[in-house]
Amino acid sequence: MNDNLLSQHSSKEQLRKENITEVAQAIEVIQQSEEEWRLMIESATDFAIFKVSPDGLISSWNIGAERVFGFKESEIIGQPFDTLFTPEDRASGAPQKEMETALKEGRADNERWHVHRDGSRFFASGALMPLKGGAQGFVKIARDYTKKLEVEKAALDKRILQKIVKTQEDERKRIARDLHDELGQQLVALRLKLEQVRKLCDNDEELGARIDDVQTMARQIDHGLDFLAWELRPSVLDDLGLFAALQKYVKEWSQHSGTSADFITSSKKAMRLLPEAETNLYRIAQEALNNTHKHAKAKQVAVVLDKRGDSIVLIIEDDGIGFKPENKRNRSKGLGLMGMQERASLIGGSVEIESAPKKGTTIHVRVPIISRRNNSPNAKQ
Repeated sequence: MNDNLLSQHSSKEQLRKENITEVAQAIEVIQQSEEEWRLMIESATDFAIFKVSPDGLISSWNIGAERVFGFKESEIIGQPFDTLFTPEDRASGAPQKEMETALKEGRADNERWHVHRDGSRFFASGALMPLKGGAQGFVKIARDYTKKLEVEKAALDKRILQKIVKTQEDERKRIARDLHDELGQQLVALRLKLEQVRKLCDNDEELGARIDDVQTMARQIDHGLDFLAWELRPSVLDDLGLFAALQKYVKEWSQHSGTSADFITSSKKAMRLLPEAETNLYRIAQEALNNTHKHAKAKQVAVVLDKRGDSIVLIIEDDGIGFKPENKRNRSKGLGLMGMQERASLIGGSVEIESAPKKGTTIHVRVPIISRRNNSPNAKQ
């Protein structure tokens, strides 16, 4: 994964430099002609192109520079070159070093954070080149890459989150298996031993009653362990898919929480989605139901899972006390709303929450259908 990211980053960096180089070469060819220079810089709206005098003052400013940096020509002409740099870069002498590199090597390529007129920062890729060996100062070309940087960061964050979620699910599966195979078997053995001991105490009512109590506790622990393993990673999710797993989970959750719950679907045949889609939808439903149990004080819950058009729709609705979704304090009370939205975004979906005090809560999740058959969006089932 790291090699791919480095390769992609290297390719993008090369493309950026090539874009700057094309403009730089054009400037080098026509810089002898003032008229062509004027026409070129006035038409370049995507690039900030401006001149810096030998003593470090800005001496020309195109419309692209105004768009990129926010300064109007009348505001910036005559101002020091370092006005466009961040305070820390000014303190480290970055503007002067950039001019020195341009004089020494004929060009100073750079990618750094700059400041807008309003003080906000943006990430720019650019180059500073001397004019006639520096005798006429320098020309600076820069382009705002903040949005592209944000897109790249978002894509990287998504890949990292996907890897974290996969690792988490693998660990859940391992722990659930160990709970079932190790502790589950030990509890079964304990219950069998208790039954044997109980038979030996038929004539001792007091001791028999105590053993009955211990047997009841053992059954409760066994049931709780099964439910815990089921919550961690139900095997039916891998074997039979989301529809079967969610139907069973709603039933188990209802028995465990004591809240009436119905699973509703109109699909006659349960479809199989890609594993990541099934896992994330299951976890969203699980989180929503856990929230209902902890916070909603609901009497009735409905879980709807259906195919609608080219999407899978998951709806969790309760008649509980409700809350104000727009209140940020509610989002920080362990409701897991951000986690649901993150999981939905990982599979190209969205989450909408409708709720109000004393009006219950409805969570709508919609994701595009991606089948296991061909891994393509909107596949026909």
